[in-house]
Amino acid sequence: ASSTVETIDVEKHTFVIPKKEIFNPEDIEKKWQISEGYKDIIGFMEAMNTGVHKTKITDEYFISENCESLLSTALDKKFHPAIKEISVYLVESVGNSTRIDYGTGHEMSFVAFLCCLFKIGVFTKRDTAAVVLKLFSRYLQLMRKLQLVYRMEPAGSHGVWSLDDYCFLPFYWGSSQLIDHPRISPKSIPNVEICQLFAKDYMFLNAVNFIHKVK
Repeated sequence: ASSTVETIDVEKHTFVIPKKEIFNPEDIEKKWQISEGYKDIIGFMEAMNTGVHKTKITDEYFISENCESLLSTALDKKFHPAIKEISVYLVESVGNSTRIDYGTGHEMSFVAFLCCLFKIGVFTKRDTAAVVLKLFSRYLQLMRKLQLVYRMEPAGSHGVWSLDDYCFLPFYWGSSQLIDHPRISPKSIPNVEICQLFAKDYMFLNAVNFIHKVK
């Protein structure tokens, strides 16, 4: 998959309410991995990773009017046809109301929501750093607060395969921020003092710092 997300014509595209299509392991290969959605999601995650290369959360970067106002105002009228499709991903991104749990599947729903906003043209390539370092970072802050207040269970443990059962992308996107850093190396990760010192600048260390606080 290429590290891009192709935009669509909102007026001409037919939007549908998402529904479950993966029912067994075979469906992952036969349906999901050959779908346009799969290519879009992989390309989007790679593009976001590239977009925050060597960039701190506290750095200055382009922030469009859309990025500043998205969460406090409704989408422009021209994007309304897409709402019935993309809103499902936003709702699914904040955990399960029945099981009171949260995990990487919910995180992926929010990523799908962001990907859709690029897809329909709400955001452009220039918004990449702001979407990851501001929008996604604030989403993580909200979800961590919910995890603590409501004592949300992890929606499936990943064991040794992940540092955090709740999320994954702070480590993937956060690693791009740390490329060629003169002071921080892999051996710095377990260091509590280093994590506290750089948590405000780097998603990776911010995530590890949160783990140090709650575990």
